Amino acid sequence: MSRVDVEVFDVAYHIIGGGEEGDKLTVQTKEEADHSLRYMLAVALLDGQVLPEQYDPDRLRQSDVQSLLRRVHIAPNSTFTSLFPEQMKCSVKITLMDGTTFQIQKIDYEGFHTRPFSGDVGQQIYQSNHPLYLFKKAKKPHDTVEHLDILTVKDLTKLFSSITKEPLP
Repeated sequence: MSRVDVEVFDVAYHIIGGGEEGDKLTVQTKEEADHSLRYMLAVALLDGQVLPEQYDPDRLRQSDVQSLLRRVHIAPNSTFTSLFPEQMKCSVKITLMDGTTFQIQKIDYEGFHTRPFSGDVGQQIYQSNHPLYLFKKAKKPHDTVEHLDILTVKDLTKLFSSITKEPLP
């Protein structure tokens, strides 16, 4: 890829896109990576996903992602800003080395209130993250994730009090 141009609403630009919070070109830690839209886009394009393994220290430092994130350019779009927070509109344009371009616009994302996760996606997310944080005392942890909309804060507090880094048997 020669270049990736992204337009986002101003809140995204200022926090993770290179505005008020800095250019987001220096990415050496998980904390820097998860606050760098440049990094997240670069690693998503290279790996096809942004999951815990994309935040592994070894992955963060690899030259392919470090090189590509420097070719990602983020800009605020005033029209997108006027639609926020009802929409989280963005535009991504990818330019290949031969000049071929691909462009897409989105008004939301899977998991946003306008496009909630299905139970299958919730389960996938849970399974991909379960080595990090598990609900050890829950009889069926995937049921917990799938039914977050009906659980009370009290129920969730009980579950969070049992978080462990140990994998389920």
